[in-house]
Amino acid sequence: KNYLNSKSPEFFNYIKKTILKGLFINNTLIRNISGNVITSLFSVLTIDNWPQVLIDLLNLADPTSNQQVFVQENSMSAFLKICEDSASILEKPMKNSNEVPLDFIVPKLLNLLDSPSSKVKSDSILCINQFVLLRNYSISNQLELYLSKLFNLASESDPSIRKNVCSAFSLILDSRPDVITPHLQGVTNYCLHTINDPNYDVS
Repeated sequence: KNYLNSKSPEFFNYIKKTILKGLFINNTLIRNISGNVITSLFSVLTIDNWPQVLIDLLNLADPTSNQQVFVQENSMSAFLKICEDSASILEKPMKNSNEVPLDFIVPKLLNLLDSPSSKVKSDSILCINQFVLLRNYSISNQLELYLSKLFNLASESDPSIRKNVCSAFSLILDSRPDVITPHLQGVTNYCLHTINDPNYDVS
């Protein structure tokens, strides 16, 4: 990570080809370091020079990839770091193709809300929440579907999911009140109910 100011194409090509291997190691330290390097490298190279990493991380996080659960979760954690750092970049067309990354990212994330892994589901909500306030067409066009999936996740046993669901409702209310208004009574009742949630972060 400390050598990412290198100007050598060979250096960057080597790191791009090998860094994702760290996500396949069931070790928290290695996973976190790998995720940090991926995020830092993405910010240096920009999406125009490394769009493939987004596709690779989302594919690895997909339960149909037949990867072990910890690989799916490691990949999702790395993808979340990119979303947190580069949300506004992902809504802009890429120079080389004019494709908007969010056009393929958002549907993938919505599908990951059905993952058997609570960690993948929780991180997927956090990723989508990064984009809600952008009011980008890619996410605005999918808010009804996102809401329906949030309602399905509202009773999940994992407190991080319930907390992120509450945050999502608040963000949607801020950015697109017209979408949430028809469901406002149910959302309000749910949020009032979570005030008494046994988990402090949720309440």
